[in-house]
Amino acid sequence: MGSRTDHRWRFDLSVAIRRQPAEVFAFLADIQDAEPIPRRAAVKMIKEPSGPTTIGTHWHERVRMAPGLWLHIESVVTEIAQPSRLGMDFHSNWFAGHLTYEIRADAGGSVLGQHETLQPHGPVLWLEKFIEPYLRRNSFAASRTCGSFSKTKRRPNQPARPVIDR
Repeated sequence: MGSRTDHRWRFDLSVAIRRQPAEVFAFLADIQDAEPIPRRAAVKMIKEPSGPTTIGTHWHERVRMAPGLWLHIESVVTEIAQPSRLGMDFHSNWFAGHLTYEIRADAGGSVLGQHETLQPHGPVLWLEKFIEPYLRRNSFAASRTCGSFSKTKRRPNQPARPVIDR
């Protein structure tokens, strides 16, 4: 699910989604319109400029980590190939990194790949042995933004991966 080199964490995830690639891409390109996801999450996002997502589009995100503790994340789109790829750089006071979504057609919908490199800094480095396992346990959170999990479907020689319903 993830690996670490020096103090960089890498997460490579995939999830089957029962929607066509163009629908998945449109959802991710305008994710701020669907938040908070899940509904109980404390996430606020603002996209600048409004309108179509292009290289240079920014998201200003606030994530509630605990009561009274908000994490501010700034993201900028660095790569776009509609409907198959969306890449962005991001940073906060606690970390920086790069996230790429790859979407490919699959029987019954799409497979969404999430490839993320995270470079912690500041106080996160001191808490690394606690934070990294937490991130690993919750690494499907971004994949969940496309819907709710319905069941797990296994294919021969593939690890289990959640299937998202419409």
